[in-house]
Amino acid sequence: MTHSVRAKGGDVRLSPTEFRMLAAITSHPGEVVRRRSVVAAAWPDGAIVTDNTVDSFIRRLRSKLESIDSPTEIETVRGVGFTMTPVEA
Repeated sequence: MTHSVRAKGGDVRLSPTEFRMLAAITSHPGEVVRRRSVVAAAWPDGAIVTDNTVDSFIRRLRSKLESIDSPTEIETVRGVGFTMTPVEA
């Protein structure tokens, strides 16, 4: 099975973890999704996931979304989690 996301600039493949993270964030439009909820959606129960690991995956996701001219981007809400916001032209 392949995981990908498509926008006007084409499509890009995502790792299964990136896909689950993006699904968790986009499933609550206009809301801030807590970091622990993203971790719970993307990794199996009991996995030890550091903040640096989450940040690294988010950084890769942002880069991939940017590469396909996504109309939205992942915004970090400091101390809380993540949300999707429209890209400003």
